[in-house]
Amino acid sequence: MKSKNLFTKFLFLLILAGAVCTQTSAQCVIDNSITLPGIYPDSATNFASGTQGVPYSQVIQVRVPQDSIIIVGGFPVTATINLIDVTSIGGLPPGLSYTCNPVTCIYVGNSNGCAEIMGTPTAAGYYPLQAVLETNATIFGVPTTQIDTIDYYFIDIAIGIGIAEVNSEAELVLNQNVPNPVTDYTQITYYSSKNRIISLTVHDLLGSLVYSSEMEAHKGENFFNLNLSGISSGIYVYSIGNDEVKATKRLVIAKE
Repeated sequence: MKSKNLFTKFLFLLILAGAVCTQTSAQCVIDNSITLPGIYPDSATNFASGTQGVPYSQVIQVRVPQDSIIIVGGFPVTATINLIDVTSIGGLPPGLSYTCNPVTCIYVGNSNGCAEIMGTPTAAGYYPLQAVLETNATIFGVPTTQIDTIDYYFIDIAIGIGIAEVNSEAELVLNQNVPNPVTDYTQITYYSSKNRIISLTVHDLLGSLVYSSEMEAHKGENFFNLNLSGISSGIYVYSIGNDEVKATKRLVIAKE
C-alpha cells in the first residue's frame, strides 16, 4: 500500500540523531516532560548558528506521536507509527557530528528522544541539511514502509575571528544575522575579497521587496545594523551583492 506525507513533520531530527550514532558514546538527555509531538527547536527557529574554529553544540528534543493521519487514495487514514530507522544524512558542516538517544538510533512511536550536534566547524558557510529515513507504520493492519526526505533545516557557520582577513578565496561570504529570530534590530556581518559597492535587500517569501540599501563593502569583514522594526513577523530572505557576485540567507522576524 502506497501512502503519502507519513509523519514528515517530525522525521528530520530522527535522521540527525541516527546519522552518526556510532561515532561517539556521548548522549544527550531526553526531556520526558515534552508531551506535544514535534521537534524542538522547530524549523522556524532552526538550529543555532556557529562560528568557524569555535566549539559548537545544539541539543534537539523530539516527541514521536503514536499515530499520524496520512492520505491514501485521496482519503485521510490513521497510521500507527511502529518505528523510524535512520538511513542517511547529507550536508553536514565539516567538523560537526551527532549523537543520538536511544543509542540504536531507532525511534518507536509514542516515545521521546533527543540528539546533540557537536564538534568544531572547520569551514564557514550555509549548510542545508538533507536527510533520508525509513518509516515503518501499520495501516489497516498491514505493516508499511515509506522512504522520506527532509530538507528544511540548515546550519550557518560564520567566519571565525581572524579568519575573514585571510580568506581570499571567497569573493563574498554572508554570515547569519544575529540575533535570529529578530524583533526590531539585527546585525549582519559579511566578508568581501575587495572594496566594492553592494546592495542589501530583504524580500518576503512571495518575492516582494521590503527593504533595500546600497553601501560600500571594504576588503575583509564588514558589519551592518539592520532596522526591521517596521516589517511584519514572518520568514524573509536577505541578500548582499551586485551584478558580479551575490550571497543570500534567511531570517525570521518574530514580533512580541
